[in-house]
Amino acid sequence: GKDRDEAAAPSVTETAPKGIVSKPPEVKPPGIKPPTVKAEPEVPSFVNRIAMEKLLTIDNKMWAFQSLAFSEDGTWLAAGKMDSVIVLFDAMTGGVLGQVEDLRELGQVTQVAISADKSRLVAGGYSGETKAFEISSAGKIGGSVNLYRHGKEVTNLQVSKKYGFVISGGKDGTIAWQPVDKANNQVRLLQELKDNVMAIGLPDTGSDAWATDGSAVVKFSLKDSSISEKLDRKNQYWQAAAFSADGNKLVLGGYSEMNLVNLWRPTTERVVKLNAEEAIHGLVFHPNGKWFIAGVRGKVVIWDFEAGEKIAEHKCDTIQYIKTLALSTDGSLLAVTANSAQEDIVVFRIGKELQP
Repeated sequence: GKDRDEAAAPSVTETAPKGIVSKPPEVKPPGIKPPTVKAEPEVPSFVNRIAMEKLLTIDNKMWAFQSLAFSEDGTWLAAGKMDSVIVLFDAMTGGVLGQVEDLRELGQVTQVAISADKSRLVAGGYSGETKAFEISSAGKIGGSVNLYRHGKEVTNLQVSKKYGFVISGGKDGTIAWQPVDKANNQVRLLQELKDNVMAIGLPDTGSDAWATDGSAVVKFSLKDSSISEKLDRKNQYWQAAAFSADGNKLVLGGYSEMNLVNLWRPTTERVVKLNAEEAIHGLVFHPNGKWFIAGVRGKVVIWDFEAGEKIAEHKCDTIQYIKTLALSTDGSLLAVTANSAQEDIVVFRIGKELQP
């Protein structure tokens, strides 16, 4: 019967079917806390302390611009080019007012300047030649007269605002000055510097001027070429130099550092180290005597001389090195270029120092 059937029924052991391995019990590893990552402190982004805006861009599809200069009233901008061409622009619109080409006796036009009355445009070239051109009231460039010829490239050129003479410096260390509209038989010379004349400072009043080749600084008389002060410095390679308007301050800029020098009795000097992005290729001192402006890779930087710190910067829409800078007499306009083919001229308007 029923009991007999249940007794005869075989016992069943619950085992996993063949080929299937039973899963071991899950063992949770001990809790491991992720490493604590400290948040890096936020580096505040640089804030411009000088109002600065791009006013215009003068396009260039050809040879490089190598030299720039504003007229006294800031309405004209002269530019010398690598292909022996000088162009006079309207500084507000970028329109061409006058142009002179094929200046073979100059070669590359390395320096330009405009007389205070806007009647003369002076240029210096790679050949060492300097020339003065007549300019009409409309900006047309006319006839020229040959001025002093340096033994090497002209590296500095200015026209005295008060006295109307032109002064030039060459790569051979020679400084020459003479009336802007006279031939070269009325030249005065200073041959005290041994190397490239990197900067010349002209006074608004008085008869002393200043010059440096980077390793020496001299104060000299424009009347008789006599030297009243000389400061010998360590021999070091510099890219650019600039004097303040009063001749009491000098900036020397290079790849890894710049020297901020307070000149003459007593002379003090500050060394400011530069990173790769701050390497200096061009310099100009602002007429307020407090700021100077450096051309670096792809931008311009305004520095405070006394503090030794940058207070403004602006990109120039290029990755090239800004080597040539020009300021208007009142310091409100800045023109820059990178001295490379197809690189434009950029003109900025510089405002006042912003309140913190």
